[in-house]
Parts: sequence; C-alpha cells; structure tokens
Amino acid sequence: MPGATFALAASSTSCTSPQYEFWLKRANGTWGLEQGWGGGSFAWDSAGFATGAYQLGVWARRAGATNPYDAYGITTGTVSIDSCISASLAPSVAAPQIRGVTVSLTASSSGCASPQYEFWLRAPGGSWKIVQPYSSTATWSLNTSLYAAGNFQVGVWARRAASPRAYDSFYVRSYSVSPKAGCVVSGVSANATSPVAVASTVTFAPIQAGCSHQYRFWLLPPGGAWRSVQAYGVGSSWAWNTKGYAPGSYEVGVWEGLTGSSTYQSFAITTFALGVSTCTSARFTSNVASPQASGATVTFTGAASRCGSAQFAYWVLKPGGSWVKARDYGAAGWSWSTSGLAAGTYQVGAWARQAGSTASYDAYFISTYQIA
Repeated sequence: MPGATFALAASSTSCTSPQYEFWLKRANGTWGLEQGWGGGSFAWDSAGFATGAYQLGVWARRAGATNPYDAYGITTGTVSIDSCISASLAPSVAAPQIRGVTVSLTASSSGCASPQYEFWLRAPGGSWKIVQPYSSTATWSLNTSLYAAGNFQVGVWARRAASPRAYDSFYVRSYSVSPKAGCVVSGVSANATSPVAVASTVTFAPIQAGCSHQYRFWLLPPGGAWRSVQAYGVGSSWAWNTKGYAPGSYEVGVWEGLTGSSTYQSFAITTFALGVSTCTSARFTSNVASPQASGATVTFTGAASRCGSAQFAYWVLKPGGSWVKARDYGAAGWSWSTSGLAAGTYQVGAWARQAGSTASYDAYFISTYQIA
C-alpha cells in the first residue's frame, strides 16, 4: 500500500565490522542513495511513491575501506493498491419467502484483502436507499414485514478499506416475497463463478417454479443502459460470449412472459463480473541461503498476491552479463543448477501473472544470490 514502510535488515559474511549503504531504484530506472554508510537497518517510507515495483539495494564493505563496495545485494518492494474486482450477496434462505420472514444477506468479494460493504435496498414500488452504510460488517438483515410483498432488489457496494472511491465493485440480486400463486421466477443462475476472464462464454438461466411461459434476457453494461439480448421464444437460457466486452460488473435480467409481448409476468436480476485478478506483487524464497559454492542446486519457490492461480517465469543475470530467461511460465518452483558458473553476484528474477493472462507479466521480483 502507498505509505507503507519497508524495513530492511542487511547482513554479510567474511568481513569484520561491516558497514552498509542503502539505495533505491526509482520508477524512471535510476538508482539513488537513500542512506549513507552506517548500520545494517533501513526503513523505506513509500509515502508519495507511485504504485509499482521498486528495487532496494545495499552495498557492504568492511569498516575503514575506501572502495565503493565489497559486495552488494538487491531485493524488490512493491507499492500496490488492491481493489475489489467482484462482489456477491448470498441470502440465508432461498427465495421466494412469505412476508414477515427475516432474511440475512451476506456479502463477499474478490481481489481485496480488507473489504468494506454498503448495503442498498429497492423495495417493491420504491427507489434505491442505503440501508447499512460502509463498514467491515458483511451481513445485513432484511425484515420483510416492514415492506409490501413483491420483488425486492438487494444490492451491495464493495471497496477496499480506506478507499476514497464510492465503490470498487457491486452486486444486485432479486428477492421475491409472497409472490402470487403459480409461476415464480426467483433468480438467475450462471454456469460459471464470477468473475471470469473476458472472452469466456457464460450461460444464464432462470431459477423458476411453476412457469410455462417464454423467457427474454437483458444485459446492463457498466455505465450503460438495459438492452434485450435474446427475445421471447428463442430459448430458456442465454449463452453470453463476452469477447469484446470491457471488464466490469454487468447486470443480467430475465423476463418471464408471453411470446411477442413487450412486458413480463415476473422477472429477476443478477450481477456478473468480467475480469481476472492480476498479481499485484511477486516474491520468491530459496531452499538454501546465499552464498553457495558453484555446483549447488538452488530451488526457488515463487508466490504472488491477489491472484489465485499464478504462473511464474524465471530469469538470471550473471555478473557483467545480460538477463537470460531460465524457464518459461509454469509452476511456482524452479531449480537452478549452478554447475560451471563462475563465482560472483547473480541476480535472479521472477515474473508472475494470473493463469490465462496474455500479459508479459503482472508483477516481478528480483533478488541477488552469491556463488562463492
């Protein structure tokens, strides 16, 4: 998060009374001195820095030495903002219900570590109103005895804690109370879990009981207007090919009624999000600490934040050389054989991206490793 403090502790081997100097590689690619020769601890305050990955470096030399450095090390720190890319709302009891019942609705979200929620309600014949302002509380209870029977619209806004935005994502669903006897369309189902990557195909169908009429499907894009995407009589489900659609939260509606009619007997709405979680930061650990003698095999294990199915590619920069891809995208683990490598300081890098992404990378991490 912007404003977070990165605490660094340096260490070195084979030198008595070491001194350390700390450097930072900024977004423009230039290194700048952050803390002159002295002790082995440094706290980098990231306040005012743009989001992105920064390289943090340390020079080490024995006390009293006049050379620029004896050895150096690099690690990566990432300044990022996590936002909720999707939201959802689950009732404690499925619709329809009789008037007088109290329904607990529990919100959830993806892509944000500390979400807050604001609950909205549109009662039958009414307009949207906030019923519970933003808080970390993920549950709100609808007392249906306070309202007339009918088709309620219940919504939730989700955003990361401390965000200045009105919302990051939202979710709206229908909830039927004391419907008339006969056909009841109580919801809309999808054959995939929101969110999905753009270009996926998602099939929607009405959740209904006792209905014998036809269905008409509607789509509301972010910031747009409702439009009919499948007319009455075409089918009882709609397959949405999302290729070419922008990421965001879409509302999907279904009408139940008579073929050729411009009205409905009953209806329901749900929300579906497009867009995958991108990795906002990456890192890796090694199974043996640096330094190691030439010939050792070192296994690195990558990890990434905010993406549930990360893939990793590994790179190596030898002393005085250029970056070479050591392994293309695959599993989190990679074993580096140092046989035949000259002694020196190597830089090892990992690219991370969400599985299915076509980006070169979402986030990266660089660290140094010594071959003795």
